[in-house]
Amino acid sequence: MGSSSDAMRRIADLLDGLSDLPEHVVTVYSHNAHIGVLFGAGPDQQARVSAVQRVLAALGATAEYRGLEYGGTGALGPYTVEVSTGFD
Repeated sequence: MGSSSDAMRRIADLLDGLSDLPEHVVTVYSHNAHIGVLFGAGPDQQARVSAVQRVLAALGATAEYRGLEYGGTGALGPYTVEVSTGFD
């Protein structure tokens, strides 16, 4: 399993490669190989949905509605990455 700094570096490189993403919060969980990317309140819903789709596509995954959230899970090397819109 990688380190927290490795996880941050990998997700930062991925997100930096995608232009014009709305504001987001990245969480790296130090106790496991999990990264969370949240496109929360702020931009309009369609901008957040589009951002989730783009990030998940870059991870080779697709998004779906899961209750109040829109998102999905992909892999980035040894890390599981959960990407979602959150909910208002």
